[in-house]
Amino acid sequence: MELRHLRYFVAVAELQNIHRAAAKLHVSQPPLSRQIRDLEHEVGVALFEHKANSLRLTEAGRAFLPEARAALQRVDDAVQMARIVGTGQGGEIHVGYAPSLAAELLTRAMKYFEESSPGVRVRLHDLSTQLMLSGLVDGKLQVALLGASAIKRTAGLDFEELQHYSFCVAVPPGHPLAHARKVRLEQVTQERLLGVCHSEYPDYHEFIDQLFAPLNRAPQFAE
Repeated sequence: MELRHLRYFVAVAELQNIHRAAAKLHVSQPPLSRQIRDLEHEVGVALFEHKANSLRLTEAGRAFLPEARAALQRVDDAVQMARIVGTGQGGEIHVGYAPSLAAELLTRAMKYFEESSPGVRVRLHDLSTQLMLSGLVDGKLQVALLGASAIKRTAGLDFEELQHYSFCVAVPPGHPLAHARKVRLEQVTQERLLGVCHSEYPDYHEFIDQLFAPLNRAPQFAE
């Protein structure tokens, strides 16, 4: 089976007429009819019901049509990608990110990047801060979205602040703190908290320790 078999089949299936399909493909009718018969022989089932002046797809032909279109589209996409890369317009970029920090930024950044660099494929990597930093150093990542606490202890990397977020505590609607305009750290130490894993997000816990250091009392993490 060759690509021309699929192209001829799609043209005949869409026009349901050998004469019109031959004119569209700029081929004569006998070779086109022969290619369709060869395709049906290759597939092993009839793809068309032959009428006096038209052709109709069989049930097998109707199932085959979207797959044939998809195969041709994949070939076209492959050719386009090869041209983009061959002319120096394509490539691949690996991006590390922390989901909690990048949830808002990443969607906007992806949209803008795809518009400005349509031929570049973006590979996303959900990693801990330490793995992102090591990935940047050894070249496995080209860029990473992470917390600012990593800046002070990493040399040789360039950092730029993209967004500033306020730190907050989340509580259910019925909680006594839910309607407070501000929550004091002393109030937080009286609650049992949920936090992220220390081994995967040490920067988070380092920040928490610094935040509560003036109280000489650490928050209670239940999980």
